[in-house]
Amino acid sequence: MPWHRVQLSADQVQLGALGNVVNRYSEKRLRAGGPRNAAIYSRQVADGAVSVFFSPGASELATELLREYAAESCEQPTDVTMLVGDQSDTLSL
Repeated sequence: MPWHRVQLSADQVQLGALGNVVNRYSEKRLRAGGPRNAAIYSRQVADGAVSVFFSPGASELATELLREYAAESCEQPTDVTMLVGDQSDTLSL
């Protein structure tokens, strides 16, 4: 499965969408046993909007979230901050 990106507008971020994505994904990851290589990352974009990137392993766990937030396939990102995952996952960036 490829990397996926969810774009959250500044309004969505202010209304708690980022926290919702993080919390729901954290629960899914925990229920799956906390697999490695299943991390999500973020990057701040213009005007308070945020891009959330799902690694291929995270994409497999979060199909509902990806669908709900109209995620798009993307290339592996750079210059991102880990939101949820194992610290060893940063080595793949």
